[in-house]
Amino acid sequence: MVRSLVGAGNGCAILNMQPQTKISYCGSELVVLPTSDPLPPLNLAIGYDKSQPRKLVKYFCRCMC
Repeated sequence: MVRSLVGAGNGCAILNMQPQTKISYCGSELVVLPTSDPLPPLNLAIGYDKSQPRKLVKYFCRCMC
């Protein structure tokens, strides 16, 4: 979503990751600039209702976690 909004000219973003392509999802060009300081690796988290997880969420967590 961030890449699409930025690519459409609706602002800018600073992310601690480098995209695989230099094209946004809406087709506009992205500009990737390196940071001068090393950053910690990106941490991803999964949030869901453990008392009633959807089947897709249960499958994803079982396979990826």
